[in-house]
Amino acid sequence: TKSLSFNEALCGFEWKIIHLDKREIIIKSRPGEVIKAEADSQRPFVKIVSGEGMPCRGNPFVKGDLYVLFTVEFPDDGDLKPD
Repeated sequence: TKSLSFNEALCGFEWKIIHLDKREIIIKSRPGEVIKAEADSQRPFVKIVSGEGMPCRGNPFVKGDLYVLFTVEFPDDGDLKPD
């Protein structure tokens, strides 16, 4: 699960993760994509990265999908100024 600030959820984000095989994978939002605070019934928003998951059984050259779960941190009351 990745926590995003309210700003990152609205304006976009990009960060890298180190995969189990030591490769760096860039996870980023698409232009115009808004990460929702939570999907229905308190489930986090899910982004799927095709072909970057675990290898398939019997064929290590075929990989599944990587699922990244997001939560959005909202500002507290009084944090935002009218300026």
